[in-house]
Amino acid sequence: MKNLIITHKYKMSILLLLMGIGQLFVVVGSLLSADMVNALVKNNVNLFFYKTMIIMIVWITVAVISYVKDIFSEHVIQSMNGTLRSEITRKLTNLNYLQYNENSVGKYVSWLNNDIKSIDEQGLQSLFIVIEGIFGTVFALVALCRYHWSLALLSLFMTVLIISIPKLFSKRLEKANQRQSDENENFVSVTEDSLSVFNELFALKSLTQIVGKIMSASDKLGVVNVKRVREQTNVSISGFLLNVIAQILLMGLSGYLALNGQVAIGVIVAVGSLSGNVFNNLGNMSTYIGMIRGVKPFFNKGIDNEKNNILPVANLEFQDKLTVEHVCFGYNANLLFKDVSINFAKDNKYLIIGKSGGGKSTFLKIIAGYIKPLNGSVHLDGIDYEKINGQDIRENIFYLDQKSAMFSGTVRDNLTLNYSYAEAELIDMLIYVELASNVEEAKKLLDVTLKSKSKNISGGQIQRLALARGLLRKPKIILVDEGTSAIDPQTAILIETKLLDEPDLTVIMVSHTYHDETKNKFDQIIDFDEFN
Repeated sequence: MKNLIITHKYKMSILLLLMGIGQLFVVVGSLLSADMVNALVKNNVNLFFYKTMIIMIVWITVAVISYVKDIFSEHVIQSMNGTLRSEITRKLTNLNYLQYNENSVGKYVSWLNNDIKSIDEQGLQSLFIVIEGIFGTVFALVALCRYHWSLALLSLFMTVLIISIPKLFSKRLEKANQRQSDENENFVSVTEDSLSVFNELFALKSLTQIVGKIMSASDKLGVVNVKRVREQTNVSISGFLLNVIAQILLMGLSGYLALNGQVAIGVIVAVGSLSGNVFNNLGNMSTYIGMIRGVKPFFNKGIDNEKNNILPVANLEFQDKLTVEHVCFGYNANLLFKDVSINFAKDNKYLIIGKSGGGKSTFLKIIAGYIKPLNGSVHLDGIDYEKINGQDIRENIFYLDQKSAMFSGTVRDNLTLNYSYAEAELIDMLIYVELASNVEEAKKLLDVTLKSKSKNISGGQIQRLALARGLLRKPKIILVDEGTSAIDPQTAILIETKLLDEPDLTVIMVSHTYHDETKNKFDQIIDFDEFN
């Protein structure tokens, strides 16, 4: 949280100024209330009404400052939220393919939503209350010294006592928050997994399974939430009791001093107001300090970019061949394939065939640099992938997944992805992938809005848009993983023919449904079953 505050130090400075001025006026109002009572005791009517008017002006000022401060504090919080989300997202985008896929999307969503909400409510808002309370406490203690040193001394003693309370509960609250964060992630993950198979369970008349899994996760989340609230309540109740005791002691002392003529009667009113200001702040402070310490786990989420040895970008350009040497891969000690050694020459076309589940898609992901082989190596023009920045690999190689996705936005947005292309390039590419038959049709298609999760577009259209998106980047090598499987055979043959006729493009295609019309266009057909 310290780094977050430093990042927003200028806005925090303005907020602190507003808090300080507001609390100063609160204390001034309390002091004026003593003067008002003293004027009444002395039967000075004019002074009484004068003090009353001044007090009214002071409290109106407090209200205005509070209004501005509350709005500005929310502005500061939202700016900090943006910084946190930017930092988390930046770390996510620096993960490699395997690291990112270690967790579900639901878990990352929980980090960006639930955890930041907890940081807001338990951390930042609590911090602002504590800071404001410190201002109010310091000003009030100084004001109490104005009346009698013993009032300030007693207040100081009770202040130390109340502030020390959160330390007794902070570790337990921290653990409770960690458990809550974990269960939030689990609940989001279970819910996402359960609802993602709705269609399958609907067909099998097993939708009750969704209810069971979500309710089980909900019950676990409910249990940890109750435990977290219990730990927070321990802090708040202890702070409340000390708050009440402190105010009673201070009022008693001021009454004793007044009876002995050491302070004026009006001081009792001021002490009551000031002690409320001090110890209400401190009572809350006990709760909020505990809550601030409790959000520590949310700042320690496991996004480890240190594992990535990020090499400098060398702007490599594929010139000769892509070499796979003695590569093997598997899961849980079971090899999918072993000792794969193939040379892929520049501008040649390759078809990889073999039985389903034999590791062909995984092999393409190794070539694409998404995952590393268990043994063996991959070289681009003689340079080991281990010595190449991933960006250089992706600049040269485009991997077309059979399960490509589009996001909400226009077709143009989905093609460009923040890159700049001439209108003519986009139009030509839509015609190239058989999504439009002429320029006018392509122009209209560019401005069509795709709905969330591509609900208004077919699987075949998605595959063609994904191909168009990749080809716009002008890769040297294209890896096609069943990339035309959802397209009707006639159109698929047209598109594959165009790809295979590209003179300056190396094509490596995995297919279970390759077509006789294009088979003779491949320079080599590789039977991957030989490596199983």
